Amino acid sequence: MEDLAAEIFSVKTGLKVHPVRKMIKHTLFLFMLSDVDSFIDFGDGRTGILECKTTNYNCQNKWANDSVPVNYEYQGRHYMAVMNLDGL
Repeated sequence: MEDLAAEIFSVKTGLKVHPVRKMIKHTLFLFMLSDVDSFIDFGDGRTGILECKTTNYNCQNKWANDSVPVNYEYQGRHYMAVMNLDGL
């Protein structure tokens, strides 16, 4: 479902999405790994991460009020640290 979710994101936002098909290591701290779903090209030279999540009806309370479950936030922050990306 990740590829379909990424395609829908690209259509809705107009941003280019590039799937990542490899594990990425931090250049200094080799124990830090990331398995990013896709990169986002913002068109101004900046790169972002797109992590696509699917869930079921029983987990809807974790996403209430447009919030992101904390474990997914930690995952995204870790991936940003691995690739030395700034938050937007």
